[in-house]
Amino acid sequence: MTQNMPRSYIKLYSTILISIALIGCAGAIPKELEQKVDKGITFQKLRESPESYRERLVMLGGTIIKAQNIQAGTLLEILQEPLDFYDRPKSEEDISEGRFLVLHKGYLDTAIYQPGRQVTVVGTVTGAKTETLGEIEYTYPYIEAEKIHLWKQYTEKYRNYYEMYPYWWYYPYMSPPVIIQKKK
Repeated sequence: MTQNMPRSYIKLYSTILISIALIGCAGAIPKELEQKVDKGITFQKLRESPESYRERLVMLGGTIIKAQNIQAGTLLEILQEPLDFYDRPKSEEDISEGRFLVLHKGYLDTAIYQPGRQVTVVGTVTGAKTETLGEIEYTYPYIEAEKIHLWKQYTEKYRNYYEMYPYWWYYPYMSPPVIIQKKK
């Protein structure tokens, strides 16, 4: 009886660890939706020819520049940024290939979806929309959102630590850093 106990503990701990690992792998976008995304469409291709990718599902991310509620829903203007392994926009690198518009058919509170917040969007390309940007005419790829993930804001003190060392790196030897949200 005592000889079998360690094996049962090993099985139990293995099951628990695998469950925790699978839960930790859950991303911002549901897997079913992420599998439908056309990963061959880069933002550069989309920006050059949005009409040729009409009705295709894409995943993009970036920082909200402007949010406004309109008759059709909530329109977000987003500065595109490349996505990291976790599908979070990488804003520290100051890299962007342009801007895009996202229409969410429904109400989003613009006090929450405000400029400076990061989002990851999965949506259907519906074409292009040309609007005035400063003194120029700018053609935005236009996307109808299927899913918008709004990322939490972190203080600069912990941001680099959090991104450099993911949670699994230091677990269970030390607790994760306390993430304090910015107050606005």
